[in-house]
Amino acid sequence: MTDVSEMSFLAHLKELRTRIVAAACGIGLASCFTLWFATQIFGVLREPMVKYFEGVQLIGTGPAEAFIIKLKVGLVAGLFVSLPHTFLQVWKFVAPGMHEHERKYAIPFIIATTMFFLL
Repeated sequence: MTDVSEMSFLAHLKELRTRIVAAACGIGLASCFTLWFATQIFGVLREPMVKYFEGVQLIGTGPAEAFIIKLKVGLVAGLFVSLPHTFLQVWKFVAPGMHEHERKYAIPFIIATTMFFLL
């Protein structure tokens, strides 16, 4: 990659497109992975409702409701799982344009957000 100060507007757009595609691929791969576990994830999400509202059952209001819920759970879980990769792509796009003193302040922020994400 060339120096940021030497990049043209179109080169910046090309770099942005590359990062967006990489982030979208990460989200897609993570979503495919989490779709395998969507039923178990939905069971974990449903647990508090079953615990606190005894005797209440979830019902589907349409013929494809169960499939759509499974798909939504898998996609949202995939988005959540892929957030570190997505944030890395954002950082790789933004970091070359930052001054050294700006990066110095960003590193503790990145470490803290990673720790909070893992917690």
